[in-house]
Amino acid sequence: MRIAILGTGAREHAIARAFVDSGFETLVIPGNDGMKKSGIAIKNVDETLDSLFNATMSFQPDIVVVGPTEYMVLGVVDKLKDEGIKVIGAPSKSAMLEADKVFAKEFMVRHNIPTPRFRIVHTLSQLERALKEFDPPYVIKIPTLQGGKGSFILPTISEALDIGSRVITSGFEGMWSDGLVVEQFVPGEEYAVQVLISSGDYVILPMVWEYQRLYDGGRGPNTGGMGAVAPIRIDDKLFELIKDLVGRTVKAMLKESLAYEGFLYLGVMASPDGVRVLEYNVRLGDPETEAIVPLDSDGFVRMIKDTAFGRLPEKIQPSGVSVAIALVSEGAPYHYTESVIGLPNNTDGIYFDHVREKEGRLIVSGWRPCVVVGSGDTYEEAINRAYKKAKEVVFEGKFYRGDIGKTLL
Repeated sequence: MRIAILGTGAREHAIARAFVDSGFETLVIPGNDGMKKSGIAIKNVDETLDSLFNATMSFQPDIVVVGPTEYMVLGVVDKLKDEGIKVIGAPSKSAMLEADKVFAKEFMVRHNIPTPRFRIVHTLSQLERALKEFDPPYVIKIPTLQGGKGSFILPTISEALDIGSRVITSGFEGMWSDGLVVEQFVPGEEYAVQVLISSGDYVILPMVWEYQRLYDGGRGPNTGGMGAVAPIRIDDKLFELIKDLVGRTVKAMLKESLAYEGFLYLGVMASPDGVRVLEYNVRLGDPETEAIVPLDSDGFVRMIKDTAFGRLPEKIQPSGVSVAIALVSEGAPYHYTESVIGLPNNTDGIYFDHVREKEGRLIVSGWRPCVVVGSGDTYEEAINRAYKKAKEVVFEGKFYRGDIGKTLL
């Protein structure tokens, strides 16, 4: 059986590794040079709709797994399905649940899905009035894909005005809506809830604790993900509340013809006042995927295969614990330093992201060159192995958080 995986990052690397290890003929499109050095076949093409579609069709896959939301927004899922290909991923209409923050908020309101109080603003005067309705810190959300960096939590009203006014005065160029979301900040514990939707039903993947901020203790700017731990234990009552949010969301998606075969991510905030949905993503998280897949690689593959062929998949049966740590370049998440990457002899558990090959060596080509994963029977064992692996990868300006997983000990 042939599996095509669309994407370029560490998430796609982890998915591809699972399929290769299970004996499937696997091709990553476009992939990256780090995957190629790890023995995974790639086909490097431009990230345009036609190039992605043509490269995929020429491979004649039995199943296609689409990783990035950007590809889904382009319409690659729609186009492949029109050709009768079995695809794991959201069509472009459904992808608006992630790409357009305004659309997502209005969807939640239409279906009484709890979410923090918010205002949608279109002008500078509306922005000023909306911010005065909320207490600090101030939450601003941009209605476009920002790689996990489109939500801002700002301590002062002047900083919130600065961010919001820049978007408004740009005329919302490149945005999916001509409005910003100004949202009430809700303190509490945030959970990464990842779901596989299949024929209108769903299964919840092992719960993950994610680390989005750049620095230890949840400080600094939002990033595309600095680390993840899976599985985590949560209270049974809380899990039932989360399941209710998932069920209501999937039911609403079916009602609006937005359901699909693929992954859905809910950012859920649990506070003393209840649980609320902060955001939707129509994909697996990154680096959450890298933490989940090693828990039951064969089960992950079976789950995707069953979904593609219209069967309700069985849940992953996690064995042990996995800890994923993002290794980032100086200047992350907005800048990077190009440098040669030094690797250990054993690259198992290293998933490549922003890298390219130059004269036979891998070079840093973006803010997050790779994600390293350590697994073990306990949190402590997995944490120690992940940090040991992090030290073995060398490049100029390397940085990583020092508290990944340690908050769970």
